[in-house]
Amino acid sequence: MFNICISIKKLPFMILAIILTSLNLLISETIAFPPSNFHEDNAGSIGNPYLINNLANLRWLSETPEVWGYSHGSDVNLKRFFIQTADIDASETNSWNNGRGFQSIGRHVPNILLRGELDTESYVVAFSGDYDGNGFTIKNIFINNSFVESPIYISDGFFGWTENANIQNIHLRDIMIIEGDTNNTTGAVIGIMTGGNLANSSVSGLIVKNNYVTSGLVGKTSHSTIENCVSRVNIFSNRNFENFSYPDYTNASIITAGLIGVLSSSTLKNSYYNGKIDTLSAFDTFGDLIGLFSGLSKIQNCFSINNDTYTVYGLITDWDFRPFPIGKNDKRKLSQRQMQNPKNFSKKGFDFENVWTIEKHINNGFPHLISNEF
Repeated sequence: MFNICISIKKLPFMILAIILTSLNLLISETIAFPPSNFHEDNAGSIGNPYLINNLANLRWLSETPEVWGYSHGSDVNLKRFFIQTADIDASETNSWNNGRGFQSIGRHVPNILLRGELDTESYVVAFSGDYDGNGFTIKNIFINNSFVESPIYISDGFFGWTENANIQNIHLRDIMIIEGDTNNTTGAVIGIMTGGNLANSSVSGLIVKNNYVTSGLVGKTSHSTIENCVSRVNIFSNRNFENFSYPDYTNASIITAGLIGVLSSSTLKNSYYNGKIDTLSAFDTFGDLIGLFSGLSKIQNCFSINNDTYTVYGLITDWDFRPFPIGKNDKRKLSQRQMQNPKNFSKKGFDFENVWTIEKHINNGFPHLISNEF
């Protein structure tokens, strides 16, 4: 006879675990499958883009580096075009790859995060194609690297690493990214963006992370343009900035921001962050919009709502690799009531005829983009 001793407090959790395990066994996992037009003439071209119609097609894209762009050992960019044709529910990604979830589009190949160890044969294949989300949504993407330790630099996000890519009209809902102590850069939509454009896109969800660069939209940019974008991603970072002095802020290992972790030689315009950044920080507005800003970059007509801190940026071109926390008496800070008055934005150059509008029932009465709102 077995001597079974189970704490009453633990019993409900054990029952729940058994139920979830049973459900996973009953539900068949979606396998990668190429787009319906994959074998057509000129498929993947600008005139006949690959059709991403369902989760199987999306998994195919995330697991087929051959269609991302630059091939290994070659300078030839095999640029391909993709267009989303339906809303996609990616809830089941929380059970993919033994709990590691969705694999970022554009990353190290083979994926060292799946192998759990450094592979000397691993190399980066960046996504350099054109992805048009076509206004459709992708919801419940799950990425989990919480139990992975990597000695080399990696990047995470829906797109992990892009190079001269054009991404537009993509809308991610309730994405969840969990990171451990990996030496990486994380952005909800793009981890690292080198060249290219991100436009008319939005994202909501949660990032939990302990190390390096973390951002609600793009982790790091270089020679890129981001415009008409919105992030509603909450960020929880277990980092203590309290004892850092000014020079330490230039160390990218401590950067957390609402929209862009590091904006380098890039342009950010007509975009905003509305969420919560929770860090072990002495600065209650640390990284509200940007974490680090280079003097060759430009911010134009953007704002941030981080908890109850409201900041508005008309035009900034000369920050010069300085950190971006906003002081308590900074003129860019507004009250909630001031944030609901378009005059306070118009005098900073915001265009309320073609780009921005204010409606009481949308975005809590704060400004929102005419062409991109959720």
